[in-house]
Amino acid sequence: MNHPFDRLEIAYPHNGCSYLYSPVDFCDERHISEIKIAIEKDEINYNGHYILLRIKEWRPSEHYGDSVVVIDAETGVVYPLPFDYFSGRVNINSSAIEKNPRLTFSVKTIKYALMGLFLYTDQKQTVVFVSISTEINFQGITRNI
Repeated sequence: MNHPFDRLEIAYPHNGCSYLYSPVDFCDERHISEIKIAIEKDEINYNGHYILLRIKEWRPSEHYGDSVVVIDAETGVVYPLPFDYFSGRVNINSSAIEKNPRLTFSVKTIKYALMGLFLYTDQKQTVVFVSISTEINFQGITRNI
């Protein structure tokens, strides 16, 4: 049985429940509801005792705008990954999806791989898209705020 939701921890500059300047509020009713449902219904799917959860942000589709949180099923602590959301590669002119986003991970390893277009909002409210294909080790809280 998974531990109930306890709290959200963000390892990068933030203003409580969002990364600085981000439009995504991880503590709003919708996000907390999705996190609690995952804790209640989902099985451990990442690194032995975590649940990796994709949360739809802007468009309800398989291609646009998912944020990602890592839920520690032993403690109930939730760690959002450090970006507003990610999506597939989109054609700027037609808004057509050219490539689907990809998030791969395993219950047996600390590594996860992300491939897609990542949205970050900076202090000037400039939306920055970065194309990334990488493999990462999740470390939970890695910085003191």
